[in-house]
Amino acid sequence: MTLAALGCNPEETLAKDKWEDKGLPPLGTLAYSPGKGMFIACQADGAIAAGDLVQIEAGYQIDQMTTSSAAGVQGGVAPVAMVDDAYGWVQVFGDAMVRATAAAVTASNYGTVGGNGQVVTGSTTDTISGITYEADTGTAARRIACQLSFPKKVT
Repeated sequence: MTLAALGCNPEETLAKDKWEDKGLPPLGTLAYSPGKGMFIACQADGAIAAGDLVQIEAGYQIDQMTTSSAAGVQGGVAPVAMVDDAYGWVQVFGDAMVRATAAAVTASNYGTVGGNGQVVTGSTTDTISGITYEADTGTAARRIACQLSFPKKVT
């Protein structure tokens, strides 16, 4: 991973050739977006929904985090939807909105990974370090506000 001394547009996803044509940094570059946080340039390995909790794999490929994701895998949140093979940014530090499995979400009942890149309630397995959830911030769109600090899957 390299640190870029540049900003990034975390809402931008592009095909590889368009990414390169714009002179955007290589995969694995860590960039800061003022007021939004820190992001890593990654490539989608399958469709990713906005707000998905993702795992960052070898070669900075991302996929939805699930209960079968390996312990210790680096995580992040996709700020926007990405199609398979698209290049874009994954948030790893700062304030974010992560997808949840139910419409009514609160900080007290979330914190573990479920299926399809969403956080779930009630499980004490498949925990994630580096995410702090905001109290009573759930939305009807099944999102919960959180602060990211380089999340990783613990179990």
